[in-house]
Amino acid sequence: MKITIIPVGSVKTFMNETIVNVPAGISYEDILKSLKLPKSLRTIALVNNKRPNAKQVIHDGDELKIVSLIMGG
Repeated sequence: MKITIIPVGSVKTFMNETIVNVPAGISYEDILKSLKLPKSLRTIALVNNKRPNAKQVIHDGDELKIVSLIMGG
């Protein structure tokens, strides 16, 4: 299956937008783990512009956006 991964914000420092092949039945969490982004980078994920549930399975043609959170005080 092919999906598009779109980095947003400071995630762009670590990766570019890309189309990747992933196995059927993979969850978005498994894809995030495989990207090996720094643990200090706080992100949220959107699948087709919606917040996924914890174990949402990715389908062919889906779009995974990885958005960095802005922290401050």
